[in-house]
Amino acid sequence: MKTPMFPRLALSIVLLAATPIFAQDAAPGATTPAKPAEKAKPLSSQDKSFVKNSLESMYLLMNLSDKKKRESLKVTEANAVGEKISTEMTKLWEQLAPMATANGDKLPEAVPNSDKSKIERLNKAPGDKFDKEWIKLVGKETKHLATAFTAGKSAQNAELKALAMTWEPTLKSIDDETNTAEKAVAKAK
Repeated sequence: MKTPMFPRLALSIVLLAATPIFAQDAAPGATTPAKPAEKAKPLSSQDKSFVKNSLESMYLLMNLSDKKKRESLKVTEANAVGEKISTEMTKLWEQLAPMATANGDKLPEAVPNSDKSKIERLNKAPGDKFDKEWIKLVGKETKHLATAFTAGKSAQNAELKALAMTWEPTLKSIDDETNTAEKAVAKAK
């Protein structure tokens, strides 16, 4: 017996129409479209302050440890600290800067006005006084940054808190090495 044409056609249409419903379950290994990125939650005023102050300190330290300034250093320990600061601040910047921009904060584009005169004085320091002026500025700023990251462990933003906890030991180590280099610079003079 032949099946009438209408039921076969209706069954075909129903199956074809239902196919997308069943096809929505992705096959193993199939890629699914990514969810739209969530907008970053605004930081508390305390967290914003931590990010702003940390980025400004890091910017200053990166400026103080640039290649030209490191080449001007005569004391080996100071030069080693300068190299470590340059390397570590670059890594930290790559992690902290995106967090700041995701929250609508601007990144520092220059050394803060309060530090410009210190940089100018450093740049004018004679060769035999350069190391002493440099280590004094770096020592103050590494201490400031290490203290900020210790306080940053109580950040309200979980990602920021994790970053502070991860980097605190490195920043304390840099501060300790800076103190050791400061003693070496004092003995060299």
